[in-house]
Amino acid sequence: MEFLVVEFGTTRRRVRVNGNPSGFTGDLLQLEAGTHLIALDPPADFDPLGQTIVLTGTSPLVPKRVTFVLRSASPPPPASAPPPASGTRA
Repeated sequence: MEFLVVEFGTTRRRVRVNGNPSGFTGDLLQLEAGTHLIALDPPADFDPLGQTIVLTGTSPLVPKRVTFVLRSASPPPPASAPPPASGTRA
């Protein structure tokens, strides 16, 4: 048995391992040794969207740690200049 902790800031999110719900971020997850695809439940507001890991040689005291980060929000588009007042020149 191997051990994994998935980190995602202070937000609690469901963790998917190989497409299956497998616990929540911050929890100590127990998985079989081997290669696994780790992802989070939607919304897809994080990077990377998935991570393939090889899980081996872990313990409850020294789990493998995988980190997802919140994608920064896109800045709002710049405000357009107001149209010139009628009868004035720009």
